[in-house]
This record gives sequence, structure tokens and C-alpha cells, in this order.
Amino acid sequence: MPWPTDEEGLDAENPAQMGYDTWIVNEDDFGWLVEEDVAVVDIVYSRPIGSETWITSDGRVYLVQLHESGADVHSEDHDKPISRTEHESIGSVGWHGSCIHNFETPKWVQKQRYVDPNEPTDDQDRRTWEEPRRATAVAVNHRFSVFAIGTTSGQIEFRPFPSQGNVVPKSQKISIPNAYNRPTGEVRSLDWSSDGYVLAVGWTNGWGVFSVGGRCLASSFNMEHNVDMSK
Repeated sequence: MPWPTDEEGLDAENPAQMGYDTWIVNEDDFGWLVEEDVAVVDIVYSRPIGSETWITSDGRVYLVQLHESGADVHSEDHDKPISRTEHESIGSVGWHGSCIHNFETPKWVQKQRYVDPNEPTDDQDRRTWEEPRRATAVAVNHRFSVFAIGTTSGQIEFRPFPSQGNVVPKSQKISIPNAYNRPTGEVRSLDWSSDGYVLAVGWTNGWGVFSVGGRCLASSFNMEHNVDMSK
């Protein structure tokens, strides 16, 4: 992926022009991150909106763009979620982002180190926190200006694009029919149809198809099928 580079050398106070190379950054370049000590674990690029969605290791999701200071970051196309954030990267070129999927960590967890549920531990009696809203997948629907976000608990959320004022609207939690209360597992994949009307969802233990309005059209968990015949 393209990273800003300085043809005259690496200079954190004066990053240079667009290029295709490795960019050495510091914390100031990503001041809009909710947590500083994180890594980017998944990146999805959407060509229609010219932006990327990042999932970080703490389970939050960010809408991110790479901007040059001379460019107008406010798009006249209201379908594109482009806005200048409160925290901007240093220099003429840098990443600009806003958190579109956030959650409040319990106070008792804030006082100790976060433990990834996939991380092995020798101390089985240690109290750990597995955030149920930690994002595992994200899909962008540019036609209807909505993000689909899947979580480690198996929940799906629809989040409208941020406004020009960088205000992130409330999310819509999607109802998942599961009459026998079978375990779904985490959301492993999300993908919108080409026309944006239908979302395909893959869980660890099943699959589902949902309309853009949030209605389940078909689903299956452990070989039990649920199909809405009215659609």
C-alpha cells in the first residue's frame, strides 16, 4: 500500500510527498487513535469513497484517508464520509482518521493490561476481559452510506457514514434469528452485494444473508436452515 515518503530523507517534522515506500512514523502521526498501543490488524480499501477502514488490535474500527495539506478534505459529495478530524498528522502528508466503532472498557479492565482472548496464558485463574463488541470484520456499502461491522460475540451492527462535522451516528444492532440458541461464533467475514441491497455474513459456525434494512433473509447454524419465504 502507498505510504508517504521523503525523497530527501526521513524527517518526522517535514514528511514529504506521495510515494511507495516504508514510512517511519511516531505517535503524533496517529493522534486520532483512541488507544496508542495498538496495531492495525485488518485494512479494507473502498475505491468509491476513496477511504480505508482499519480494524485495530483493540477491536475498534476507524475510517481513514491519506491527505496532502493542499487538498480539500471536505467533499461536496455528501455520500462520501470525508471530514477533517480534530487531530491531524504532522506535515504536508499524513493519515486522517475517525473512530466509527468505539466502546467503553470497564474500569476494572482499564487498570490492568488488556489480554487478547487468542493469546495463550499460563495463569488460567487470572481474570481477563473479552470485549464482546471487539470488531472482527467490516464491509463498506457506499450506495447506502453504511458500514456493516461484525464482532467477536457474533453480533452485527450497521453504522451510517459520519457527517461532515465528523459526528458518528448511532449504530443499529441487527437481530439474528437463532431459535435453538446455537453458538454462532465470531463474525469471520462480511460482504455486500454489488448493488448494496444484500449483506452476506459468515460466522465461525454458520452463515446468513441480510437486507440493507437489517432483515434476515436466510441463515443456517449447524445445518439448521432458516429462510424467509416472503422474500
